[in-house]
Formats: sequence, C-alpha cells, structure tokens
Amino acid sequence: MVLRKKAAGEDQWLQDSIREARSEWTRAENCFNEVTDQELVDYASYAVMAARTRYMYLINLAKKKNGPGLPKETESGQV
Repeated sequence: MVLRKKAAGEDQWLQDSIREARSEWTRAENCFNEVTDQELVDYASYAVMAARTRYMYLINLAKKKNGPGLPKETESGQV
C-alpha cells in the first residue's frame, strides 16, 4: 500500500515536471524570438537548449519508467 502511494506520487511528480518543463521550453523559445539585443541572443539560445534538454530528459525518464504508456499529449510534446 505504501509503495503504491509512493509510486503514484512519483508518477504525479514526473507528469507535473514534464508539463512544467514544456512550459519553460515554450517560454524560452518565445524569449528567443523576441530578443533584439545582440548581447541577449546567446543567453536566449542557451535557455532554449537547456529547457529542451530538461524536457527531453524527463520524457526519456518517463518512457523508461512507464514504457509505451505515456499519455499521447506527452509523447507529441503537447502538454
């Protein structure tokens, strides 16, 4: 019983983290698209790469943990 609750909590944490990471990635892309100051282009570019890398890490973690049972919106990147 306790193990099931812990697993359910971890699953919820992972789903929440994936949603948060996707939102962060979207915000970073929006920032990159709006940057006009040349000095901020590198920052915005790194922010996009970091957010995308975190998102992909969490997706791969979920795939390893749950196999092909990911929700469709998570698989396509639409959370």
